Amino acid sequence: RQWLAWLEGQGVKHLSEVTQGLCDRYLQEHAERRTPQSCVPIISGMRDFADYGTVLSERYPRELRPWGRRPASKVTGVKYQDGNSTPWIPDTVFHPLLASALFLIEQAAPDILQARREYTETMTRTQRGQGTAQMVSDLIDRYRQAGLTLPHEQRTEPTENPISALRISWMSKQMGVWSIGRSTDRLSTDIRRLLLDAIDELGVTDETVLFTRPSVVELPDGNRGRWCEHFSAERLRSDLERLATACYIVIAGLSGLRPSEVGELRRGCVQELC
Repeated sequence: RQWLAWLEGQGVKHLSEVTQGLCDRYLQEHAERRTPQSCVPIISGMRDFADYGTVLSERYPRELRPWGRRPASKVTGVKYQDGNSTPWIPDTVFHPLLASALFLIEQAAPDILQARREYTETMTRTQRGQGTAQMVSDLIDRYRQAGLTLPHEQRTEPTENPISALRISWMSKQMGVWSIGRSTDRLSTDIRRLLLDAIDELGVTDETVLFTRPSVVELPDGNRGRWCEHFSAERLRSDLERLATACYIVIAGLSGLRPSEVGELRRGCVQELC
């Protein structure tokens, strides 16, 4: 539209009156206030009237195609840098980065995904009725066998009742019940004794530790051991984000895909070729 308005300002009434000289003058006016790269679309727009002339009611003279077959970038003087404009990541940085990402994917991923399944199942478990002393005893046995401390209720104000420091809502979800009592001050004698004994024996942690245990694997230093101490509900999101980042590093680093292309990958899109 700007091209046609400019031609009209030059007194050109029909496209058949367009000359290469007019094209040069129009481009020169834009080149004075634009970069060579931004002038490339201008040439493409001017050439459209020649390339689609057979289907237009008006067209340039048949012999005119602005600047012929020369690439628009050559006409405007765009200078491209040889090779990648983004510098390579040094091997001293990329090698340990890739090794850490592969470790997370190959060794840690099954545990992280299992922890997510445990957390999701606990949060969505159907809760029915009120917990019994036997159910509380069984849950404490699970904590004991897993070597875990009991979960702490972060929002609890200091109190003389040690049971109020427990995250009873989480423990109830683990048992699949609504609660184990109307309040921590109104528990049955058996449940109260079980919880007090468990606090003395197992202790209370600031995290909501999950039962999923990290696997014993070969660590980056060559030794074998658990790759992390435990999983917790509070830290699970960051664990999943680190795993997703590791996947991105491996795909982007080894495939050469652009960030936008990596972002379009979907589950099941990769096929193994024999």
